[in-house]
Amino acid sequence: MTNLPVRPTSCPRSVVSQPRRWALAAVGLACVGMGAVGAVIPGLPTTIFLIVACWCFARSCPWIEDRVRRFPLFAPFFQIIDQRDRMPARAKVVSIAMMWLGIAVSSYLLMERGYYPAVWGSVIACGFIGTVAIIRY
Repeated sequence: MTNLPVRPTSCPRSVVSQPRRWALAAVGLACVGMGAVGAVIPGLPTTIFLIVACWCFARSCPWIEDRVRRFPLFAPFFQIIDQRDRMPARAKVVSIAMMWLGIAVSSYLLMERGYYPAVWGSVIACGFIGTVAIIRY
């Protein structure tokens, strides 16, 4: 029998966490990309992608999180996220008005094209839920 070196049963922490860090950084970068598209294109969310990106970067590359937070395109969104204040009344009015404008157009088009009342009714019901959520926030 030869004297072979004994392999450790577990890898060192730095080796085990490296693939996870890379995966989190990749997800974070993808979310930053989606957030950048959402900042320019109406209808695509921005804030939730930036929140997920910062969560990923905080666990993988904190220095990237700091750079994303200071980037001029995203800085206004992070000011809103970091504030613990309630949504301003003007922002509530504008967001509810825009939401109901979209709901009205969508519902009208669904009705005109002969969709079941349950389809356009669910759009309107979701609008009421969204309105309540905005008012409560």
